Amino acid sequence: MFKLWNFLLQTNATSAQKPKVYVGIDLGTTFSCVGIFHQDRSFEYLNFGGETPDTIPSVVYVDKFKTGESPLISVGYEAQAKNKASQTSDNFFYGFKRLMGLLANHKEVAGFKKSVTYDVERKIVDNKVAINVFPVILNDKSKIEFSPTDLSAFLLSKIHQLITSKYEILSVVITTPSYFSVEQEEETRKAGQMAGFEKIKIAKEPTAACIEYAQTADLKVDKEESTLVFDLGGGTFDISIVEVENDMDDGQKNSTLTVAKYCGDNFLGGENVNDYLFDHFKTLIPHTLSQDEALTLRLIIEKFKINSCTRWKTDPNAVMKDVFFDANKQRYELSLTQAEFNKLSQPVYDKIDHLLFNKEIGLFRPMNTNKNQLDKPVDISTIKKIVLVGGSTRIPYIKEYLKNKFKNVPIYDSIDPDKSVAAGAARLCMNSDSASGDSSLTMLDITTLPIGICVSDGSFKPILEKDLVIPIEQHEVFTTVRDNQSAITVEVASGMRQMFKDNHPIGKFDFQLDELQPRGVPQIQVSCKMDANYKLTVTAMDLKTKKKFEKVFKTDYISGNKDFINKMLEDAKKHKAEDEELGALLTQKRLYTQGLEEYEKQLTNAKNLSEDKKLHFETVLQTLKEWYSANENSVKSDEMERQVARLGESAQELAQAISASGEKKEEEPKKEDVL
Repeated sequence: MFKLWNFLLQTNATSAQKPKVYVGIDLGTTFSCVGIFHQDRSFEYLNFGGETPDTIPSVVYVDKFKTGESPLISVGYEAQAKNKASQTSDNFFYGFKRLMGLLANHKEVAGFKKSVTYDVERKIVDNKVAINVFPVILNDKSKIEFSPTDLSAFLLSKIHQLITSKYEILSVVITTPSYFSVEQEEETRKAGQMAGFEKIKIAKEPTAACIEYAQTADLKVDKEESTLVFDLGGGTFDISIVEVENDMDDGQKNSTLTVAKYCGDNFLGGENVNDYLFDHFKTLIPHTLSQDEALTLRLIIEKFKINSCTRWKTDPNAVMKDVFFDANKQRYELSLTQAEFNKLSQPVYDKIDHLLFNKEIGLFRPMNTNKNQLDKPVDISTIKKIVLVGGSTRIPYIKEYLKNKFKNVPIYDSIDPDKSVAAGAARLCMNSDSASGDSSLTMLDITTLPIGICVSDGSFKPILEKDLVIPIEQHEVFTTVRDNQSAITVEVASGMRQMFKDNHPIGKFDFQLDELQPRGVPQIQVSCKMDANYKLTVTAMDLKTKKKFEKVFKTDYISGNKDFINKMLEDAKKHKAEDEELGALLTQKRLYTQGLEEYEKQLTNAKNLSEDKKLHFETVLQTLKEWYSANENSVKSDEMERQVARLGESAQELAQAISASGEKKEEEPKKEDVL
C-alpha cells in the first residue's frame, strides 16, 4: 500500500484547550456533510465554504507535479477548482465510495469503469486478492495508486483538520448505506482512522436520518408510527421501515426507534441518472469525446440536473437549457423537458419499483405470497409516514411516484435531504456517550439473515433468526455424536438454506471437553450474541462443568450487502422444494436414529424378558438397523416417515413386553441435536 502523506497528519496538538464536540459524518457518494453537537447540546453544521457551505463535494484531485516526495492532494471545492483550471480527467476522482471494500472481481466493477473518466486497475495484495486501485501518472512519469479507502481518507482528513482547528472531538459516528457489507464498513472505519479520527462508530444512513426526523418532527407522543425512510442519494438507494415512538420526560422528547426492515441497492442513485443523461447528450456530439471532454460534460450534467429538478417543482413545463463546449470550442446546446428527463431516467425508476413492489422479492409484495419464506413482506397499509432523504429525492417524479403508491400517506420532506443524515448521526454520537447526559434515543436494530451452526448431519441449525431486534442473544443446547468425544467443532454461518455448506461461512472454533462421557450425555449450550454495534459473539459452554469458550467473529458483523442478501433469497427460492423435502427428511432421520438408540438402550436394560422375547426384539432391532443402512442415502421423506411409524410400533411392543415382565421402562431423556 502507498504511504499516507503529511496531508493526513495535519492535526492540531493543542486541542486540549478547545470546546469538546460530538461529530456525525455523512460520507456521501457525491457530497458529504458533517453535523456537530456541543456539550451544551447546541448544534451546527461544519462550514466548508464554497457554493453550499454545509456540504463538501466528495471529490479528490491529485496534482501531477510532486511537492517534495509526494504530490499535492486537494479535496472538495478546492479539488473542483483545480480540475476546472486544468481540465484533466485522469487525476480527478469522484464516486469512489461505490467501490469501497469491493474486490476487483465484483460484478459491479465493470459498469463502474464505464461510468467514470479515470482509470480503474486491479492490484494483488497479500499475494491472494485483487483490489481496485486508481492510478495516476505524474509528470516525472512515475506512477502512484490510490484505493477507494485512500481517497475517502483524504476527504475525511480535510474534515478532521477543519474540526480540530476549532474543537476537540469526543467521538464520531460515520454513516454507511444499509447494505454495505462487513468489509465495506471496515474500510470506512479504516479510512476514518487513517484521517486521524478515534472512537469511531458506524451507523446506517437511513437510521440516522430517521433519528433526525423523530427528534425534530411534530410527532404525536405515546403513539408508535411505522415510518418508511426513502433514502435516494447520489450513489446508493436505501429503504428502511422504522417503528418510531416518542414520549416526553421533563420536557425532553425521547425517541425509541426499531428498525424492522432494510432493502436497497449500493449502485443505484443520482449518478445513474447522470449516466443516462450523459449517454443521451453525447449523441448530439458528432465525434467521440475524449476523457477530458467527457468529464467536462459530466460536471455540466450534474449541475444541469440539480437546476432542472429545482425549476420543475414550480414550473413543470419549463424547458431547461445549458451549453457544452468541446475541446475545439464548438458549442452544443443541451435541452430537456421534464417528460424527456423522466423517460431517460425510467430505468432508475424501474429499479426502485422492483425493490419495493416486485411480486416475488419486493418489500411490499402481496402478503399471501411466499408464506414459508423467511424474508416476509411488509403490509403496505402499516406505513403511516414517509421520510425523504438524499439529494436525489428532489427529482419531482420521486415524490409523485410515492404519492401514487402510498395513498393518503403523509410524505415528510421538511428535513433537509442533504443534511439530515449528518445531523442524525451527530445526535446518535452524543446519545451513545453516557457522559453527555443525553439519553433521548433508544435504538433497536435487526438481524438481516439467520445465523447458526453446523450439526452432525451437515444441516444448518439457526440460533439467531432473521429480523430479530438487536441487541439479541439466543442459545440452543447440543450434545455429542460419539462416545468419549473430547472436543466439538462449532462452525458458524449465515443464510437460509437447509444444509450448512450452502450458506455463507463466518468462521469456526474447537471447544475442548474436560470429561469423557458416553454419546448424548454432555450438554453443550451454544449461544449467539449480537450487540447494538453488530458485534457477533459465539459461545460454547459445558452446562455441567461450566467451562466455556467464546469467539468474536466480526468486530462489526452484519450479514452481507445487497448482492449477498439477494443471493441468499434467490438460492432459497430456487431450492425451496428441495430444501423442504430435505428438511422433512432430516427431521424423520433424526427421529429414527434417536428412536433406534432408545430402543436398543431399553432392550439392553430389560433384564426380565424371556430369552425368546429378547431374541425376537433383537431380530426386530437388527432388521430396523439394516433397513436404515440400506436406504439411508436414497430414502425420501414420506417413506422415512412411514419407517419412523413402524419403529414406533415396534418400540410400543417392546415397552408393553417390558411392562408385562415387571420392569419399569426408563424415562427417555430429552434429545438434542448432536455436534
